[in-house]
Amino acid sequence: MAVTFTSDGRQSTKARRVGALTKDGDGSPPASVPSTYTSDSKKEALCLEYVRHFREKFTALFPDRRELFLMPRNEWGLPKFVCTTLRPTLLPYREIYDFGTLAHFVANYLHYEPLESPNEYPEVLPSPTQVLDWKVGDCFDFAVLLCSYLLGAGYDAYVVYGYAPSWICLRDQSDTTVPILEREAEEAAKAAVAQEAKAKEVGDGAPPTYEAKPRGVPTSRYVAQQEAERKAAEAKAAAANDDDLEADAAAKPRAEAPEPPKQLHAWVMIRGFKRDVQSTVYVEPTTGRAFSPEAAPYRGVEAVWNAKNYWVNMQGTDVPVGDLDFDLVNSDLWEYVFIDPASQAGGSGARAEDDMYTENADGMDGLGGAASLDGDEDDGNLLDIPPSWVAKLAVSRGDFALRYPPDGQRTTLYHKAKLELFAENHHDQGMTVRLLIYKDAARTVVKECRETFLNRRDKLSHRVRFPLEGKLIEEFLPGRVFSLRQLVEYTGRRRELYFYVTARQDGLVCREDDIGHKIIERFEGRPDQLVYRSVSVKQDRVTGSNKPQYTLPGGESAGELIVQKMTQKFVRNAARKADEDVQKRTFYVQEGRIRTQFHYDDLRITRSTRAASGGDARGGGAAAGGGGDGDAESMQLVLAAERDCLTEVRRSQLEMLELLKLRRREETSVVVDRPIFETARERRVEEKTEQAAVESQDAIDRLQVDYLTPFLQNVNDLNAISYEEAQRARDSCLKSLKERLIERANIIMTRLNDENAKLAKKQATFQRNQRDNDPSAEEDFERFCSEAMFRIQILEQRLASHEETALKKFQDLDEKLCADPRLRILQE
Repeated sequence: MAVTFTSDGRQSTKARRVGALTKDGDGSPPASVPSTYTSDSKKEALCLEYVRHFREKFTALFPDRRELFLMPRNEWGLPKFVCTTLRPTLLPYREIYDFGTLAHFVANYLHYEPLESPNEYPEVLPSPTQVLDWKVGDCFDFAVLLCSYLLGAGYDAYVVYGYAPSWICLRDQSDTTVPILEREAEEAAKAAVAQEAKAKEVGDGAPPTYEAKPRGVPTSRYVAQQEAERKAAEAKAAAANDDDLEADAAAKPRAEAPEPPKQLHAWVMIRGFKRDVQSTVYVEPTTGRAFSPEAAPYRGVEAVWNAKNYWVNMQGTDVPVGDLDFDLVNSDLWEYVFIDPASQAGGSGARAEDDMYTENADGMDGLGGAASLDGDEDDGNLLDIPPSWVAKLAVSRGDFALRYPPDGQRTTLYHKAKLELFAENHHDQGMTVRLLIYKDAARTVVKECRETFLNRRDKLSHRVRFPLEGKLIEEFLPGRVFSLRQLVEYTGRRRELYFYVTARQDGLVCREDDIGHKIIERFEGRPDQLVYRSVSVKQDRVTGSNKPQYTLPGGESAGELIVQKMTQKFVRNAARKADEDVQKRTFYVQEGRIRTQFHYDDLRITRSTRAASGGDARGGGAAAGGGGDGDAESMQLVLAAERDCLTEVRRSQLEMLELLKLRRREETSVVVDRPIFETARERRVEEKTEQAAVESQDAIDRLQVDYLTPFLQNVNDLNAISYEEAQRARDSCLKSLKERLIERANIIMTRLNDENAKLAKKQATFQRNQRDNDPSAEEDFERFCSEAMFRIQILEQRLASHEETALKKFQDLDEKLCADPRLRILQE
């Protein structure tokens, strides 16, 4: 039999894992295994006997059908009914309460392995608890575990097994679109439909009697033609590049094994009208994808089951899943194993007298009326399914936080894309998702890189890179420095910064910087009504001392920027007259001109303006130019506005440069703020590790570090020390202590003698030089004598203390030796 591998290179190891389960010496399961895993109750035995009769009868009536998957062995070799293998369990985690997030969790929590034989049932259907312990399973293991969780979450879920294409059975998603892009396409389509509906609603209103034809801005046909030709040439070049990449990928086709005619597979079905599910949904447990019946890739259904019953498809296994009728009560479409008393009461699912159960009533009499369909039969005689034999399917908080065992990471290849998933707080940069979108099918040229982050101190939440365009987009959560919301950067060309307006005092909404050319800032909610400010600049190429006065800092890599023009725009202030309310003010810095434009008054097509140039603008001369309307602002206010505008522009430029420096520092040393329960759990693990280390250290043989060990090296047997050996060890130990005490006393005495000698020498020197009458020398001598006497006093105290304690230490050691059990022979 050829070995089957998944797209991840995995093969079936279930037989090896089952064989490796720990057993006692007699071959029986360990005592820690629950009894329901290794034995059957009376009700389970009766159920298995009934199911066995059902399977034999079904095989006799439909010999061309595949044998039903009803009683596979569990991991301990005991046959169990598949319905009792389901264990409805609600996980205590709100994040995976919905079926989409729950399917995604199961698909990534377990490692997928194919069936040992693509067209054969698995020989073992382990308990979901064992699957969680292994963290590995095939499609049946995935489906049983996911269905158990869905049933616990309140969904009407069923395990379905039938046939599927090879790419489903091997979890090969290299030819499918990444789910993130599919969701974006669906949302875009919904938004387009909503926009069309809204436009239609607006268009349904009564048209005006007279409607002016929009003229628009005049455009040049020649320029438009040239632009269209340029875009067509770029699109053609891009298409040619893509064709080359696709051709290279097609030149190396991957070798695929011939696909079997029918490959068994198991998945999950969720019926509608529970938990806000409106219609039937198929869920692929190995990938977490959801399909509608019409779009599902499955090729046929053999049977379905849940924790209450088992239904066999009687509509034909070759019928597309989109055409199947899932009216499970209709016995013409679905043959159920156990009779449901609720359905019997309604009569809608009552069987005809020629039903398969009544064709051989003698063969069913031994089941205690389980197959009896007589309406007068007491419902209490109907055999129902025993409770699940599986323990509760618990997932610890640590395993749930890991998400993708064993290393907290999963990688999946899609068509022209690669998706990397990381567990929360396991990536050193706080990354949780990274999606690489490639330009070619061979996934060699990256076109787009999307990254999602969590718990970063710099509040970075999303980042998108376009390597071919040199474009970078970063999005931040509220609460970071400068209230930055989004950063868009075209390397070396353009930079756009968007801010959280409510968190800033200056009302800055965005800043657009054409590097080295122009800076545009937009505002909201300012008390001075400012909404727009722009600065035209150029690179400073002037050398020497003749520097312009109006300059801006250009950053580390560039020199200063020379201001050419500054522009301010204001919204209408209703509290002021239109002739006094400035709408736009332009400062032509290099030309020495200032132009002020005021707002239009109601029912007027002209507005007041004021212009000043040359010495008028800087020297305070008379106003010049166009609008001698009378109530114009004074020249002093205009010049003050120019100074204030330049000050604000410089402050904004410095803030932007500081922000960019901060971003570089943050990316150099990324800090992830981990939740407190994560650090508390790690702290508990560290404490347990330290405690285990201490216990292991205490378990070390104390003789290896004992005080008497150096003196027992020549002893042959430590458990039977002779009198001579004990006496020799005792004498050696006391002698060693005596030598150490004498050595310590000699050291103190030597230092004391040295200090006395130094003091005597200093005194003799001072007496010889006393006739010089040097005040500084006398002060030095007094200071030296004071310090020397202090040291001599300390040494004398140490010597006296040592003499007092030496005898006591010697006596204590003698008593310790007498009490030592290893030298007890000296006391006998």
